[in-house]
Amino acid sequence: MRVAKCFSGRQVLALCLLLATAGPVQAGRGLLLNAYGAEALAMGGADVAVARDTNAINNNPAGLTQIKDGAFDVQIYPYYALFNHSDSLGNDEATDDPAGSLLAGGYAWRLSAWPNWVAGIGLYTQGGSGIGHSDLLTKFGNRDEVSANIGVSKLASAVAWQARDNLSIGLTLGLSYAMGRQKYFFNTSDTSDPNQPFFGLRFDGGTALSANVLIGIQYQPRANWNLAVVYTSKTDLSLTGGTATLNFESIGLGKVRYANARLQGLAFPQEIDVGLSWKPRPRWLLSVEFNWLDFSRALDSTRFRADSPSNDAASLQIDVTTPLRWRDQYVYAAGVAYSLSEKTTLRAGFNVENNPIRGEFATPALNLGQEREIVIGFGRKLGGGWSLDSALEYQIPVTHRYTNSALPLGDQVQDRYGLLGVVLAISRRW
Repeated sequence: MRVAKCFSGRQVLALCLLLATAGPVQAGRGLLLNAYGAEALAMGGADVAVARDTNAINNNPAGLTQIKDGAFDVQIYPYYALFNHSDSLGNDEATDDPAGSLLAGGYAWRLSAWPNWVAGIGLYTQGGSGIGHSDLLTKFGNRDEVSANIGVSKLASAVAWQARDNLSIGLTLGLSYAMGRQKYFFNTSDTSDPNQPFFGLRFDGGTALSANVLIGIQYQPRANWNLAVVYTSKTDLSLTGGTATLNFESIGLGKVRYANARLQGLAFPQEIDVGLSWKPRPRWLLSVEFNWLDFSRALDSTRFRADSPSNDAASLQIDVTTPLRWRDQYVYAAGVAYSLSEKTTLRAGFNVENNPIRGEFATPALNLGQEREIVIGFGRKLGGGWSLDSALEYQIPVTHRYTNSALPLGDQVQDRYGLLGVVLAISRRW
């Protein structure tokens, strides 16, 4: 017996949704991080107008021209997520793995043959997902797991040209690699309601490799003012080469593995950033920034396809398109830095943004992302060209209530998300 007719596409739709809209445990702007680098984060993400270390490769490559001869930066980012799921079935569970860490680093050098040019290369954790709950009570009376994990790393190379004393232009070419897997109540299979059967799902091994570009400008209309504009192109993260397993135990077919599964429609959005910095006094630096992230086009819908089942009685192919309808995201950030001395700098910043995810598509594995964040930071020059920078980030917890009829978790669902993170960076200039 083929199961195409009795298999409710809702479970496949939910799989697509979990992978397509789940953000990282460490997140901020949808699936993306708020900032890359200790100084950038400590300024609340208002970084494109003050980009001047190797993280400019991933923030605003035009800022690389502020490097005198060469620069090296490496940073580690440990964090702890404050994420909790509850619902009308009585579940009240924190995420399984709230702690984690990210790594990033970059190197840049001025080209001796062309002194107005600076080149750089960097490796960054760009974003992804990592929230899961292993022991949720379902409406079928059993306990099961729901989780999503997708990680994206980016290798980027950049060049920057100082066209005039007050104008720099930069270009970054990035190559992003994504890996994804997820479990959606994989040990659950129920056909007590023939109009809405439930079959658990598992997706493993999907990968994506794609390129994007980043173009940045820094312009100084006056010596103490800096205006910056950055455009980042869309990054396609459609996952291919994976496997999918569906739990058909309730209809006597066991767990059926599909050897070829892919999920199209995942993407980081195109983005436009506009920033302005001002030094009202030699010791002070103020920066503001606005970001537009085109999520409405990047995550409008996904298409999940799987074929080559291990059991010939199962559907030979699954092909489901589901709407996501993400909203565009708007981020407003501001930061301030004060130099206590020639060697020591204090920084602080904040940002606010809207949630791009519509409630009817939310899931317990979904990182809702932040809406408000405050950050403080510290920088110290150590001598010999070395320096140490740090930032302490607090994403203020926010609660979202929603109803998603595809979830076996009751009528009322509530997820609460926040985060505490630290960036520690060591740098050298020459």
